[in-house]
Amino acid sequence: MRILSLFSGIGALDLAVESALGGETLAHVEASPFCRRVLRARWPDAEQHDDVTTYRAKAGAFDVVCGGFPCQDLSVAGARAGLDGERSGLYAQLLRVVGEALPQTVVIENVPPLRKYRQRVDADLAALGYGATWVHCDAASVGAPHWRKRVVIVAQRGGESATIETWQGRDSKRWPGYPGTGEAWPTMTAGDANSTGSRSLPGSGAHTGTSLTDAIRPDRSEAYIGALSPAWCELLMGLPCGWTDPTDANVDLDAWPGWPAWRYCDQFAYEPARTVAPRTVKDRPSRVKALGNAVVWQMAAAAIVAAIGGTQ
Repeated sequence: MRILSLFSGIGALDLAVESALGGETLAHVEASPFCRRVLRARWPDAEQHDDVTTYRAKAGAFDVVCGGFPCQDLSVAGARAGLDGERSGLYAQLLRVVGEALPQTVVIENVPPLRKYRQRVDADLAALGYGATWVHCDAASVGAPHWRKRVVIVAQRGGESATIETWQGRDSKRWPGYPGTGEAWPTMTAGDANSTGSRSLPGSGAHTGTSLTDAIRPDRSEAYIGALSPAWCELLMGLPCGWTDPTDANVDLDAWPGWPAWRYCDQFAYEPARTVAPRTVKDRPSRVKALGNAVVWQMAAAAIVAAIGGTQ
Protein backbone atom coordinates (compact mmCIF):
# COMPACT_ATOMS: atom_id res chain seq x y z
CA MET A 1 0.00 0.00 0.00
CA ARG A 2 1.29 3.46 -0.94
CA ILE A 3 0.11 5.94 1.68
CA LEU A 4 -0.32 9.71 1.46
CA SER A 5 -0.69 11.44 4.82
CA LEU A 6 -2.43 14.82 5.17
CA PHE A 7 -2.43 16.91 8.37
CA SER A 8 0.20 14.43 9.51
CA GLY A 9 1.12 15.81 12.93
CA ILE A 10 3.60 13.40 14.52
CA GLY A 11 2.49 10.51 12.32
CA ALA A 12 0.25 8.58 14.72
CA LEU A 13 -2.52 8.03 12.17
CA ASP A 14 0.12 6.94 9.67
CA LEU A 15 1.27 4.27 12.13
CA ALA A 16 -2.33 3.09 12.40
CA VAL A 17 -2.80 2.85 8.64
CA GLU A 18 0.52 1.07 8.15
CA SER A 19 -0.35 -1.40 10.91
CA ALA A 20 -3.92 -2.09 9.76
CA LEU A 21 -3.49 -2.03 5.98
CA GLY A 22 0.21 -2.62 5.46
CA GLY A 23 2.35 -0.56 3.16
CA GLU A 24 4.49 2.53 3.58
CA THR A 25 3.86 6.23 4.04
CA LEU A 26 5.46 7.89 1.00
CA ALA A 27 4.50 11.53 1.56
CA HIS A 28 3.49 13.85 4.42
CA VAL A 29 1.65 17.16 4.21
CA GLU A 30 2.04 19.03 7.52
CA ALA A 31 2.12 22.74 8.30
CA SER A 32 3.97 22.63 11.65
CA PRO A 33 7.75 22.97 11.27
CA PHE A 34 8.26 21.10 14.55
CA CYS A 35 6.05 18.18 13.49
CA ARG A 36 7.86 18.00 10.16
CA ARG A 37 11.11 17.57 12.08
CA VAL A 38 9.58 14.63 13.95
CA LEU A 39 8.26 13.13 10.72
CA ARG A 40 11.66 13.45 9.09
CA ALA A 41 13.23 11.58 11.99
CA ARG A 42 10.65 8.75 11.83
CA TRP A 43 10.11 8.55 8.04
CA PRO A 44 13.42 9.81 6.61
CA ASP A 45 12.63 8.71 3.05
CA ALA A 46 9.12 10.20 2.77
CA GLU A 47 8.45 13.35 0.76
CA GLN A 48 7.46 16.41 2.79
CA HIS A 49 5.08 19.24 1.92
CA ASP A 50 4.07 22.09 4.19
CA ASP A 51 0.80 23.41 2.74
CA VAL A 52 -2.24 21.28 2.01
CA THR A 53 -3.84 24.11 0.04
CA THR A 54 -1.08 24.05 -2.57
CA TYR A 55 -0.36 20.30 -2.57
CA ARG A 56 -1.41 18.46 -5.71
CA ALA A 57 -1.72 14.67 -5.94
CA LYS A 58 -1.24 12.60 -9.07
CA ALA A 59 -4.05 10.19 -9.93
CA GLY A 60 -3.10 6.61 -9.12
CA ALA A 61 0.02 7.54 -7.14
CA PHE A 62 -1.40 6.39 -3.78
CA ASP A 63 -3.52 3.49 -2.58
CA VAL A 64 -4.51 5.22 0.69
CA VAL A 65 -5.05 8.86 1.64
CA CYS A 66 -5.34 9.48 5.37
CA GLY A 67 -5.68 12.55 7.55
CA GLY A 68 -7.17 14.13 10.63
CA PHE A 69 -8.09 17.65 9.54
CA PRO A 70 -8.16 20.37 12.27
CA CYS A 71 -10.94 19.92 14.81
CA GLN A 72 -11.05 23.40 16.39
CA ASP A 73 -14.24 24.54 14.68
CA LEU A 74 -15.95 21.28 15.60
CA SER A 75 -15.01 20.95 19.25
CA VAL A 76 -14.22 24.32 20.82
CA ALA A 77 -17.04 26.09 22.65
CA GLY A 78 -18.07 29.27 20.85
CA ALA A 79 -19.14 29.90 17.29
CA ARG A 80 -18.75 26.24 16.25
CA ALA A 81 -18.39 27.15 12.60
CA GLY A 82 -18.07 23.46 11.78
CA LEU A 83 -16.85 22.24 8.41
CA ASP A 84 -17.00 25.76 7.04
CA GLY A 85 -14.81 27.23 9.77
CA GLU A 86 -11.39 28.71 9.21
CA ARG A 87 -9.52 25.65 10.52
CA SER A 88 -11.93 22.72 10.12
CA GLY A 89 -12.81 24.09 6.69
CA LEU A 90 -9.56 22.48 5.53
CA TYR A 91 -11.76 19.40 5.22
CA ALA A 92 -12.46 20.73 1.72
CA GLN A 93 -8.76 20.40 0.88
CA LEU A 94 -8.81 16.77 2.00
CA LEU A 95 -11.71 16.13 -0.38
CA ARG A 96 -9.89 17.89 -3.20
CA VAL A 97 -6.77 15.75 -2.72
CA VAL A 98 -8.85 12.57 -2.58
CA GLY A 99 -10.51 13.59 -5.83
CA GLU A 100 -7.10 14.10 -7.41
CA ALA A 101 -5.41 10.95 -6.07
CA LEU A 102 -8.44 8.62 -6.34
CA PRO A 103 -7.03 6.07 -3.88
CA GLN A 104 -8.73 2.79 -3.06
CA THR A 105 -9.13 3.76 0.60
CA VAL A 106 -9.56 7.00 2.54
CA VAL A 107 -9.06 7.16 6.32
CA ILE A 108 -10.26 10.22 8.26
CA GLU A 109 -9.94 10.75 12.02
CA ASN A 110 -11.57 13.47 14.10
CA VAL A 111 -13.52 14.31 17.26
CA PRO A 112 -17.04 12.96 17.94
CA PRO A 113 -18.83 16.24 17.03
CA LEU A 114 -17.99 15.43 13.40
CA ARG A 115 -20.94 13.02 13.54
CA LYS A 116 -23.24 16.06 13.33
CA TYR A 117 -22.04 16.45 9.73
CA ARG A 118 -22.30 12.81 8.72
CA GLN A 119 -24.91 13.35 6.02
CA ARG A 120 -22.74 15.98 4.38
CA VAL A 121 -19.52 13.97 4.67
CA ASP A 122 -21.15 10.80 3.32
CA ALA A 123 -22.58 12.75 0.37
CA ASP A 124 -19.22 14.37 -0.37
CA LEU A 125 -17.43 11.02 -0.35
CA ALA A 126 -20.19 9.33 -2.36
CA ALA A 127 -19.82 12.01 -5.03
CA LEU A 128 -16.22 10.86 -5.40
CA GLY A 129 -17.24 7.20 -5.54
CA TYR A 130 -16.68 6.14 -1.91
CA GLY A 131 -18.85 4.41 0.67
CA ALA A 132 -17.93 5.38 4.24
CA THR A 133 -17.89 3.28 7.40
CA TRP A 134 -17.94 5.36 10.60
CA VAL A 135 -16.30 3.80 13.65
CA HIS A 136 -17.11 5.43 17.00
CA CYS A 137 -14.19 4.49 19.21
CA ASP A 138 -12.14 5.45 22.24
CA ALA A 139 -8.64 4.73 23.47
CA ALA A 140 -10.05 2.73 26.39
CA SER A 141 -11.29 0.10 23.92
CA VAL A 142 -7.67 -0.91 23.26
CA GLY A 143 -6.56 -0.67 26.88
CA ALA A 144 -5.40 2.92 27.25
CA PRO A 145 -5.92 4.45 30.72
CA HIS A 146 -7.85 7.43 29.29
CA TRP A 147 -10.96 7.86 27.14
CA ARG A 148 -10.05 10.02 24.14
CA LYS A 149 -13.22 9.39 22.15
CA ARG A 150 -12.81 9.74 18.42
CA VAL A 151 -14.48 9.01 15.10
CA VAL A 152 -12.55 7.11 12.44
CA ILE A 153 -14.02 7.04 8.93
CA VAL A 154 -12.85 4.41 6.47
CA ALA A 155 -14.12 5.05 2.95
CA GLN A 156 -13.56 2.59 0.11
CA ARG A 157 -14.15 3.03 -3.58
CA GLY A 158 -17.44 1.35 -4.42
CA GLY A 159 -18.01 0.49 -0.75
CA GLU A 160 -21.16 0.62 1.36
CA SER A 161 -21.94 2.99 4.23
CA ALA A 162 -22.02 1.56 7.75
CA THR A 163 -21.61 2.43 11.42
CA ILE A 164 -19.61 0.48 14.02
CA GLU A 165 -19.76 1.22 17.76
CA THR A 166 -16.67 0.17 19.70
CA TRP A 167 -16.34 2.65 22.53
CA GLN A 168 -16.54 1.36 26.07
CA GLY A 169 -18.76 3.90 27.77
CA ARG A 170 -18.51 5.07 31.34
CA ASP A 171 -18.98 1.59 32.84
CA SER A 172 -15.59 0.37 31.67
CA LYS A 173 -13.36 -0.96 34.49
CA ARG A 174 -10.17 -1.34 32.52
CA TRP A 175 -7.91 0.61 34.88
CA PRO A 176 -7.11 0.59 38.59
CA GLY A 177 -7.14 4.37 38.26
CA TYR A 178 -4.46 6.98 38.57
CA PRO A 179 -3.09 7.56 42.07
CA GLY A 180 -5.68 8.60 44.61
CA THR A 181 -8.73 8.02 42.38
CA GLY A 182 -10.74 5.27 40.76
CA GLU A 183 -10.93 7.08 37.45
CA ALA A 184 -9.10 7.03 34.15
CA TRP A 185 -6.49 9.68 33.49
CA PRO A 186 -7.89 12.80 31.83
CA THR A 187 -7.01 12.60 28.16
CA MET A 188 -4.28 15.05 27.25
CA THR A 189 -4.92 18.00 24.94
CA ALA A 190 -2.92 20.72 23.23
CA GLY A 191 -3.70 22.85 26.27
CA ASP A 192 -1.41 20.67 28.37
CA ALA A 193 1.55 22.26 26.60
CA ASN A 194 0.81 25.15 28.96
CA SER A 195 1.97 24.35 32.49
CA THR A 196 -1.50 25.34 33.76
CA GLY A 197 -3.14 22.64 31.62
CA SER A 198 -5.68 25.10 30.27
CA ARG A 199 -8.86 23.57 28.86
CA SER A 200 -9.59 26.76 26.94
CA LEU A 201 -6.82 26.47 24.38
CA PRO A 202 -7.47 25.22 20.81
CA GLY A 203 -7.99 21.49 20.71
CA SER A 204 -9.12 21.21 24.34
CA GLY A 205 -12.76 22.30 24.15
CA ALA A 206 -14.02 18.74 23.67
CA HIS A 207 -12.50 17.65 26.98
CA THR A 208 -14.03 19.29 30.02
CA GLY A 209 -13.07 18.83 33.65
CA THR A 210 -9.66 18.33 35.21
CA SER A 211 -6.72 18.60 32.86
CA LEU A 212 -3.99 15.97 32.72
CA THR A 213 -1.58 18.61 34.01
CA ASP A 214 -3.66 19.10 37.15
CA ALA A 215 -4.26 15.36 37.60
CA ILE A 216 -0.56 14.64 38.09
CA ARG A 217 -0.29 17.22 40.87
CA PRO A 218 -3.62 17.07 42.71
CA ASP A 219 -2.44 18.94 45.79
CA ARG A 220 -0.38 21.44 43.76
CA SER A 221 2.33 21.12 46.39
CA GLU A 222 5.91 22.12 45.78
CA ALA A 223 6.73 18.49 45.06
CA TYR A 224 4.53 18.62 41.96
CA ILE A 225 5.54 21.98 40.55
CA GLY A 226 6.68 21.53 36.97
CA ALA A 227 5.22 20.66 33.59
CA LEU A 228 4.21 17.43 31.89
CA SER A 229 7.08 15.22 30.82
CA PRO A 230 6.91 14.60 27.05
CA ALA A 231 8.40 11.13 27.52
CA TRP A 232 5.68 10.11 29.98
CA CYS A 233 3.00 11.57 27.69
CA GLU A 234 4.38 9.49 24.83
CA LEU A 235 3.83 6.35 26.88
CA LEU A 236 0.30 7.48 27.75
CA MET A 237 -0.43 7.98 24.03
CA GLY A 238 0.89 4.56 23.06
CA LEU A 239 4.28 5.66 21.76
CA PRO A 240 7.82 4.81 22.86
CA CYS A 241 9.81 7.35 24.87
CA GLY A 242 11.52 9.78 22.51
CA TRP A 243 9.07 9.53 19.60
CA THR A 244 8.57 13.32 19.53
CA ASP A 245 12.24 14.10 20.05
CA PRO A 246 13.44 14.86 16.51
CA THR A 247 17.07 14.63 17.63
CA ASP A 248 16.63 10.97 18.62
CA ALA A 249 16.98 8.95 15.44
CA ASN A 250 17.03 5.56 17.16
CA VAL A 251 13.52 5.31 18.59
CA ASP A 252 12.18 1.77 18.36
CA LEU A 253 8.40 1.48 18.13
CA ASP A 254 8.66 -2.02 19.56
CA ALA A 255 10.24 -0.53 22.69
CA TRP A 256 6.91 0.90 23.87
CA PRO A 257 6.35 -1.04 27.11
CA GLY A 258 2.55 -1.08 26.91
CA TRP A 259 -0.10 0.25 29.25
CA PRO A 260 -0.64 1.04 32.10
CA ALA A 261 1.13 4.27 31.24
CA TRP A 262 1.63 5.32 34.82
CA ARG A 263 4.79 3.25 34.66
CA TYR A 264 7.71 5.27 33.40
CA CYS A 265 10.51 2.78 32.84
CA ASP A 266 10.83 1.34 36.36
CA GLN A 267 8.92 4.05 38.25
CA PHE A 268 5.28 4.83 38.87
CA ALA A 269 3.50 8.00 37.85
CA TYR A 270 2.83 9.09 41.39
CA GLU A 271 6.55 9.78 41.58
CA PRO A 272 6.35 13.39 40.36
CA ALA A 273 9.91 13.57 39.11
CA ARG A 274 8.86 11.13 36.43
CA THR A 275 5.55 12.65 35.36
CA VAL A 276 6.70 16.24 35.35
CA ALA A 277 9.76 17.71 33.72
CA PRO A 278 11.78 20.90 34.11
CA ARG A 279 10.79 23.59 31.67
CA THR A 280 14.32 23.39 30.35
CA VAL A 281 13.57 20.08 28.59
CA LYS A 282 14.25 20.78 24.92
CA ASP A 283 11.11 21.35 22.82
CA ARG A 284 8.89 20.40 25.78
CA PRO A 285 5.88 22.62 24.88
CA SER A 286 6.04 21.67 21.19
CA ARG A 287 6.26 17.98 22.02
CA VAL A 288 3.35 18.04 24.48
CA LYS A 289 1.20 20.13 22.13
CA ALA A 290 1.86 17.72 19.25
CA LEU A 291 1.00 14.74 21.46
CA GLY A 292 -2.17 16.49 22.65
CA ASN A 293 -3.27 16.86 19.02
CA ALA A 294 -2.45 13.25 18.12
CA VAL A 295 -4.51 10.08 17.96
CA VAL A 296 -3.75 6.93 19.94
CA TRP A 297 -2.58 4.92 16.98
CA GLN A 298 -3.53 1.52 18.40
CA MET A 299 -7.13 2.71 18.70
CA ALA A 300 -7.18 4.04 15.13
CA ALA A 301 -5.63 0.80 13.82
CA ALA A 302 -8.31 -1.26 15.58
CA ALA A 303 -11.01 1.01 14.13
CA ILE A 304 -9.64 0.59 10.61
CA VAL A 305 -9.55 -3.20 10.99
CA ALA A 306 -13.12 -3.18 12.31
CA ALA A 307 -14.28 -1.05 9.38
CA ILE A 308 -12.58 -3.17 6.73
CA GLY A 309 -13.87 -6.36 8.32
CA GLY A 310 -17.36 -4.93 8.53
CA THR A 311 -17.51 -3.97 4.86
CA GLN A 312 -16.08 -7.10 3.28
